[in-house]
Amino acid sequence: MTKARDSIEDLKTIDANLAAKAPLASPTFTGNVGVGSTLLTTTASNMLQLGSTSNLAWYNQNDDELDISVNAVNNSGNKYIEAKAASQYIQYAGTHIFKVAASGSAGAAITWNTGLEVVASGKARAKNGLLFGTDTAAANALDDYEEGTWTPAFGRNGGSQPTVGYSEQVGSYTKVGNMVFLTGDISISSISVPDNGNLTITGMPFNKGSGHNPTGSFTCSEFNFTRARSQLVHLDSTKLGFLGQAGATGAGSWNWEEVSSLSGNESFRFAITYQV
Repeated sequence: MTKARDSIEDLKTIDANLAAKAPLASPTFTGNVGVGSTLLTTTASNMLQLGSTSNLAWYNQNDDELDISVNAVNNSGNKYIEAKAASQYIQYAGTHIFKVAASGSAGAAITWNTGLEVVASGKARAKNGLLFGTDTAAANALDDYEEGTWTPAFGRNGGSQPTVGYSEQVGSYTKVGNMVFLTGDISISSISVPDNGNLTITGMPFNKGSGHNPTGSFTCSEFNFTRARSQLVHLDSTKLGFLGQAGATGAGSWNWEEVSSLSGNESFRFAITYQV
């Protein structure tokens, strides 16, 4: 009987050991959970809180929003990371330092402090311009860069316009800040001139700014210019013209070349830089 009792006691010991090792049911909390000595006598004000309401960190889930704050009292505190269905933020003192727009949303982008962003195409954009070195002057910020094409055309400065047939008519431009670098290549195969008048080139992608009167270089063939040393000049803010001196020797005042300079077999290549 002694051995039987010993066997029963052994079974009880094994059963007790197994019961002690069995997993406990996960605890369920219906209120906020706080960790920290100051919370032993006070109630945690956030769902999960380390330290008091003004110390360490806290976590909250509000509707579709997740807030993880460090050393802050609430959503208007100094430092926190905020995740929403629409976007995600790293924020300091109420200002977004880093923002990720929702995937698939219009204009989805990663933004730093609302000024620098990487758009969906992978390109970086400085929304308020670029400064270089130690410069802090807003007026010195590079706020625009653009490349493109345009279509130069011959015309008349007012009145009835000539009818021109083109065998080549191409142009390109680069805009850096307020400076435009413009090139063009025109060849014509026919022209009908209803009325004579100042010859112009139209179609510029940007208007010239006031107070700036640049000249450009050109080369041409078959033109019948009647003035000496004609130069490519802005006739107004939207058109280019050809300004030359009156006499063949360079004497006399300057004036504009006319549409009658063209007969229908001309080629023209040019470049000009101007401010907008």
